Amino acid sequence: MKRIRDNKPIKILLFEDNPGDVCLFLETLREIPSTRYETIHVDSLAQGILLLDKQHIDIITLDLGLPNSHHLESLKKLKSLEPRIPIVILTGNDDEETALFAVQQGAQDYLVKQKINADALSRAIHYSIERQKLQDKLFSLALIDYLTGLYNRRGFFTLAEHHLKLAERMNKNCHLLFLDIDNLKTINDNYGHFQGDLYLKKTAEILIHSFRDSDIISRIGGDEFVVLIPDTSTQGAQNTVSRFQNNINEVNKREGLNLSVSVGIATFSPNTNLSLQELLNKADKNLYDKRRKEKNGRGERI
Repeated sequence: MKRIRDNKPIKILLFEDNPGDVCLFLETLREIPSTRYETIHVDSLAQGILLLDKQHIDIITLDLGLPNSHHLESLKKLKSLEPRIPIVILTGNDDEETALFAVQQGAQDYLVKQKINADALSRAIHYSIERQKLQDKLFSLALIDYLTGLYNRRGFFTLAEHHLKLAERMNKNCHLLFLDIDNLKTINDNYGHFQGDLYLKKTAEILIHSFRDSDIISRIGGDEFVVLIPDTSTQGAQNTVSRFQNNINEVNKREGLNLSVSVGIATFSPNTNLSLQELLNKADKNLYDKRRKEKNGRGERI
């Protein structure tokens, strides 16, 4: 996918067979300030595929209920033909589960038609384009942790730096979590590194299950993990951490483990001027301070 220049409109290929939904989409686009869009509308998969051969497209918005297509098959077909063009799924209220599965199959995001507004549409378009650019870059670099399948430190910095710049441009907050497995050295010493690796992989699995697809999850080294949560409130970040800790408790009960993870949170807002490394250091310090208070009996792990 070619880089989008600021002086050029973002070219959208809209797959939608409902005229009312087309009008709603176009009206919502016109409400987005500061960005120009050019929309090409098609009402069938075959028509859109023909057009993709002739025109440069920056992003695809796809209704899974197109005629003569079979839901996720249309997504798979488009991804096989144009793997470097980001796709946002459009869905109705009764089909969010399918749309979420579509994201797991390669779509960058999904939007519920009845809930679309200018802010949600703008965020989905811009974040999807940025994530696709970065994913393309990641494929050409060795940025994945071999043990957990998460991004490694280099992969995290590559993605997170771009997300912070995007958050700054769009005046959005981000939260960074610094996570550390408690007593992993003791587990390695007492039960061997095979058991320690099991705890690392299990932590990665729980993180993936607990966070959104748009969140950047990484193992940056040893027993340390980090998660960047774009465009979320402090309460939203704390709720996600609580969900993560609840999921750990469920896994411990189900599998007979004794996994425990400490978490520190740091907030990025556009007016703080914090670098990514400074944000990491702040979250790490908050984790350390929380652990110290817990040891002194004056605090509780969130």
